[in-house]
Amino acid sequence: MGGEVLKATKIADMQSWPQEHEDDFGDDFIGVIIDHYREHFDNVGVDVSAIEAEWTSLKQALYENQGNKIHSMSWPSVFELYKSTFPNILHVIDLVLSLPAATSECERGFSQMKITKSQYRNRLKATTMTMLMTIQLHSEPTKDFDPSSAIHQWNQNHNRRPNFMEGRKKGRMAALEGAKQVQEEIDGVDGVDGAQMVAEAAGGAVVEAETKEINSDDSDWFTDMEDNVDSDDGEMEDRGLVGEDEE
Repeated sequence: MGGEVLKATKIADMQSWPQEHEDDFGDDFIGVIIDHYREHFDNVGVDVSAIEAEWTSLKQALYENQGNKIHSMSWPSVFELYKSTFPNILHVIDLVLSLPAATSECERGFSQMKITKSQYRNRLKATTMTMLMTIQLHSEPTKDFDPSSAIHQWNQNHNRRPNFMEGRKKGRMAALEGAKQVQEEIDGVDGVDGAQMVAEAAGGAVVEAETKEINSDDSDWFTDMEDNVDSDDGEMEDRGLVGEDEE
């Protein structure tokens, strides 16, 4: 994009428009933009021959209807008022508004890309890279970000169990506590038969404590905990047999 085209984008700055209506204001700039982007306009169906006439009519309509308020107007409000009346010139304005006035924005983008795609993340895909840079360059500051909508969407995508790991931890702690109680009772009972009866009764209590902490729908986890209790019972019985040999 040459210097003349960049200079012509001045017409999009409504604060720089003259105080009073001038028939030839911006005509040269419109001609420069048309010549530079003629192929683009033809490809998207813009009537190039109608652009200059619509530009003259748009200026006249704005000065007549808005007067001194024209310098405080925004282009979105102009589009809303005249998009059906002057579609071709407004397409030109839309194109001008999308052009960067300087390369600083591009330089910030390249700088952020180098930071994001570092030596240790050099296999990032283009789609992932685009999403990360969009967040880093265009998202609001972290202190102003409200994650509520994102959290609700994340929860609705799948059946989440946020307390699952906490339940497993509590179940294991209950099993460990039950095993300690069993060992204490076995140590205080004489004879193998008495020790086995205590172990079986206490083992049932341990399983009952565990099932209170887990999700009833999680059959796999429940099976694992039962296996752990059975293993504890086996170890206790082995200890009872060792006591029999010693006697």
